[in-house]
Amino acid sequence: MFTCLILGAFCRKKIASTRFRWKIDNFSNVDSEELYSDIFEIRFILSVINQTDSAKTVKRETDHEFTASWRSWGFQEMLSLDRLNSFDEGFLVNDTIIVEEPNQEEAAKGSSSFAEFDTLFADIHQKLLKGKTFENETSSNSQRRLPSAEELSHAKKVLTECFSVNFANVMLNRRRKLELKNALSITCHVFSDSEKMAIEMTKFVADFDQICKQYVSAQDDLEEAKEMENSVGKLKTTLKQLYDEFIPVRDRSEEVEQEIVNLEKQLRERKAEKARLKNDLEVLAGRASTSKQALIGAEQSMKLFMPEKELAKKLIDYIEKSWESFKSLFSNVLR
Repeated sequence: MFTCLILGAFCRKKIASTRFRWKIDNFSNVDSEELYSDIFEIRFILSVINQTDSAKTVKRETDHEFTASWRSWGFQEMLSLDRLNSFDEGFLVNDTIIVEEPNQEEAAKGSSSFAEFDTLFADIHQKLLKGKTFENETSSNSQRRLPSAEELSHAKKVLTECFSVNFANVMLNRRRKLELKNALSITCHVFSDSEKMAIEMTKFVADFDQICKQYVSAQDDLEEAKEMENSVGKLKTTLKQLYDEFIPVRDRSEEVEQEIVNLEKQLRERKAEKARLKNDLEVLAGRASTSKQALIGAEQSMKLFMPEKELAKKLIDYIEKSWESFKSLFSNVLR
């Protein structure tokens, strides 16, 4: 968003003694942030003409000499847009501003020690040529300028448009805000017959900039409060979601904890069973060891007893054979 008048000009060729005056019509409809004139030669003295009081004309100048191979982008700031658009300042008349660049001779005069005399007699010369009257400029400049019919009509149009929308729409449009302030300044003259109305409007215009700042500040505060409320709402929503997620997780945690308790109980039982089984195994192992030693002793004894076993077998075999012989012999006797 721009806040000041930026003027630029291009230098292409020298023009020895021509005054260049740039008239910008329908200024309120200009949307560009920068304005550029037709090509003209400058020693770079630019003036924004005050159309009601020449003493208030704003001039910017430099000693730089421009050539055909170099171009200038003008001055970064001539005057603020608030001041430029103000009806009472006198720069904007009938929605027109005038930017002037003097020729080299006038520029030289303006920078000489006789500049004030040159200005005086140049003005006298111009008025004599144009047949104008020599009014008392001091007294006329001290009087408030009355708006023209065109300015008044435009002011009413601006007020009508601004009154048809809410205040925020006007504040968000910097150009519309400046137009509204200017229109209010103009209409103050129309209601000058109504003292109460004039006082109210004059006070509103005087406080307009402060009102705008307060409004913007209040809007910023509301926006900040809205962001805070949105942040609080989002946090509440997040907390609700977290709570909704917490319940099933909490329930499952209890289930798992109970499962762990049961498993730990089972583990203790299994460990006790394992201890009992281990004890049984130790008993069985002791008995097995004893039996094993007994078996070893028995096998050794049996091995040592083998000759007696063989002798016993032979003795039994002899006796059985003897018995059979005895039975056979006795049987024959019995017949």
